Amino acid sequence: MYNWDFPLNAGRGMSEGLNNAGIEEFKKAPWKYLTREAIQNSLDASDKSGKPVLVEFEKLTVSKDDLNQIELDHLRKIFEACSKYKNPPEKAEKFFNRGVDILGQDEISIFRISDYNTTGLTGINLPEGGNWNGLINEDGNSKKGNGAGGSFGVGKNAPFAASRLRTVFYGTSTTDEGEAFQGVSRIASHDLGEGETRGIGFFRQLKTYEPIIDKKDVPAIFHRKKEVPGTDVFILGVIDDNGWKTKLIQAVVENFFVAISQGKLEVKIADEPVISQENLPSVIEDHIRGEKRLFSDQYYEALVSEDSMHIVIEDYIDKDLGSMGSVDIYIKEGNKYCKKLAMVRSTGMKIMPYENFQGGFNFAGTVVIGPGKLDDFLRKIEPAAHDTWNPQLHEDDPELAKKVYNRFKNTIRAKIRELNEQDTSDVSDLSGLGSFLPDPDKEGSPFETADELNDEENDSAVPKAANIKDSLSKRKKGPSVKVIDSSPGKPKDKKKEKSKKKKTAKTDTTNPVDKKARLAGIERVRAYCTDAEKGLYTLKVVPNSTGEGTVQIYVVGEDSGLHVEPLEKISISGEPDTHVPLIDNGTFGPVQFKKGITKTFLINFKDSFRWSLEVKINEN
Repeated sequence: MYNWDFPLNAGRGMSEGLNNAGIEEFKKAPWKYLTREAIQNSLDASDKSGKPVLVEFEKLTVSKDDLNQIELDHLRKIFEACSKYKNPPEKAEKFFNRGVDILGQDEISIFRISDYNTTGLTGINLPEGGNWNGLINEDGNSKKGNGAGGSFGVGKNAPFAASRLRTVFYGTSTTDEGEAFQGVSRIASHDLGEGETRGIGFFRQLKTYEPIIDKKDVPAIFHRKKEVPGTDVFILGVIDDNGWKTKLIQAVVENFFVAISQGKLEVKIADEPVISQENLPSVIEDHIRGEKRLFSDQYYEALVSEDSMHIVIEDYIDKDLGSMGSVDIYIKEGNKYCKKLAMVRSTGMKIMPYENFQGGFNFAGTVVIGPGKLDDFLRKIEPAAHDTWNPQLHEDDPELAKKVYNRFKNTIRAKIRELNEQDTSDVSDLSGLGSFLPDPDKEGSPFETADELNDEENDSAVPKAANIKDSLSKRKKGPSVKVIDSSPGKPKDKKKEKSKKKKTAKTDTTNPVDKKARLAGIERVRAYCTDAEKGLYTLKVVPNSTGEGTVQIYVVGEDSGLHVEPLEKISISGEPDTHVPLIDNGTFGPVQFKKGITKTFLINFKDSFRWSLEVKINEN
């Protein structure tokens, strides 16, 4: 006999309320986290056939008459009992009363997630252990090995965050173990006359506590669409959202553009075309480009463009943990880019953006960590949502984890700095590119952060790019540049590096760039808003050489991306008779600069706003 089974809270155990920290975490962005968790689980279960894992998302409306076998009337009685048990908080009472209404309607919404070219969930015949029990019957126990995206931990709460009933059904089909079907409801303790129950209940066989294995006992809507191995997830009473398709498409592309571009993943959302390696560019164009706070269009360009820079660390070496595996860094340079890196583990899912690159050239990039010790280490410092890295989450040694993680971040940042240093002679002779609010007088490298300035481990070995200078000098002439980096090097002596650069500038006469009367750089720069309503800003520049240049102004938007705002007028303080021509794209000039003399520009934009500015000055 199959029915809902909420085990009794024997021995006067703790009563369980509706509040569940794991579910509440995912309710902040339910479609995003549902997409990430579902696809991650499917990628982890790939059957290794060489075919891309296919994941389907579909919203269904089903007559309650077609669901008699899953005893929704009994579940409704449980919700009624929960609404009255021990005077629940107002929020919980509203949840249960709404659930009673939903379960009393003639139709109910169900959200289906199905995967193909996967193994299904193994261990369905085991009383404990295995992936089936890890997902359905256990809390907090990891059932996945190294290299997996997740571990059937707190992340399995994501489907419940998308359910107005906090009720989910699971079905799986395997090659060797057959099929299984079971429901889970994560609600609260209650009493139907037999004593207080636990807050988590199951739809299963009542006497044996086993899943349903005979298809005839399962409603047809839950039958697998294709008679092949794989897993199905059915969210009962899915949340109302008319924009769910768009949100899912954006979440798929934003988080899995690497897996899709590598041919590991395809995704079908309702009646939309399958998102695949072939049509990913058009999907990005239709659903990502132009959307604030979404940057996968830029990350994808960095990943696939022929003129992107590709740095390969064949074997990243950490001074404490040794050989840790490969890292691929793809960088696309251009004024329109967001100065962010998408950090992607070997599964092909983006974990987080790496940002706060102040100053220097504009770029977007993708960093792909290959299989190995580094990938496994990073997985161990991810929270349940798998959307950041936090060394404090390392169970064995958080202090060591912090040092290892900071060294890895600083290695990536050092690579970007090297590109910036090599790029300055190509782009401009007088270049000051950076955010100047709210700390205009900050000194030091534009790519230094607190990690680098304060971490005692920053004098550790950082891998060096063996032929990065030669590659950069060629990158505009041909296809993508590949920089091989396979061994660690000694840390750079900054004083020696500066001395070396000065000697090179004095003695090298073979480079035509050095034959010019060069504008060497900016000593100090400051930009601030004087009247936001009128669009008035003041820009002060102190050059450390004499020459003529044009000035380009960028606005830093709320998404940290750069864009150009139209200029109304430019004047120079103390030079009323000087006419400053407006060119285009936020550019004006030419302007004469004198070494050590402050040049103050009064900038009038056509529109009113209060944002930070970034400034680029090029020799004319």
